[in-house]
Amino acid sequence: MLHLFYAGGPLFMSILSLLFGAVLWAKFRFPSALKTLANLAIACGFFAFMLGLYQLFQAVEIEQVNISPALLAGGLKNAIIAPLYGSLIYVISYLLSLFPSN
Repeated sequence: MLHLFYAGGPLFMSILSLLFGAVLWAKFRFPSALKTLANLAIACGFFAFMLGLYQLFQAVEIEQVNISPALLAGGLKNAIIAPLYGSLIYVISYLLSLFPSN
């Protein structure tokens, strides 16, 4: 699992992990903030994806030679890790919101 953390980009994966902790904390302390934190997690994952694609295309532009499809697929695979994590946080927070806290 640690290799996915580093492949997804340590900066955004750290931010998303903090947001996941905040979602779990907000469930019991501030239930009204749960939806906002969930939306922030999915937006952060999407931003990480856009930044990953930008870096991928910048690397392809710098090379200016034929890039193998395997290399391109590897870059896309790494770029999609953070949005998957952000989406997972969103789904978990949605499921947590279905059960009211006392």
